[in-house]
Amino acid sequence: MARPALCAPDESGLVLARVAVPPTRIVTLHVTEKGYCHHPARGDLDFDHPDIQGDLARRSPPRSTLGWLVTG
Repeated sequence: MARPALCAPDESGLVLARVAVPPTRIVTLHVTEKGYCHHPARGDLDFDHPDIQGDLARRSPPRSTLGWLVTG
């Protein structure tokens, strides 16, 4: 059964609940270039990025794309 699209910053509790349930097998995302929180020249994760720092500190709700997926 298809689920409606959700906006993580606006519906954080619902997004995390839907990602975390066992029947969820695929999560699709619409991410802008800045949403990847990476070093463009190197391609690796920018651990100094404020969103990544917030996620590593376990601030809620998550801030980065990876934070949403890992938390879910």
